[in-house]
Amino acid sequence: MKSLVTWSMMSLCSAMLALSGCEPVFVAGDSDTDIAMLKDATYLKLAINRNKTEIMCNAYSNASGKWLVQPMCIFPKDPKSTPYPCSTATDPAGNLIVDEQGNPMADQTE
Repeated sequence: MKSLVTWSMMSLCSAMLALSGCEPVFVAGDSDTDIAMLKDATYLKLAINRNKTEIMCNAYSNASGKWLVQPMCIFPKDPKSTPYPCSTATDPAGNLIVDEQGNPMADQTE
């Protein structure tokens, strides 16, 4: 019997893997709250650019070479005039944000 998986325990993709044994090959997201499932994608990671720091730091640093960035199609955001503060930004728990391999990131520009 499979155990109950809650959102607070793991990302959506980790839950899928635990329940089905299947890893996602493609994940798209547009918010910092999507970062865990984006990091779990095995082949392609699509970040919709809404100028959210953590997701865009990961997308532009592209540690795995599997990230793509798509501007918003409806009411697109203007490009940032300053770099994303990847080297100093923190996640909701107060930890410095890291790439999918657990490494700190340099500040990123669009």
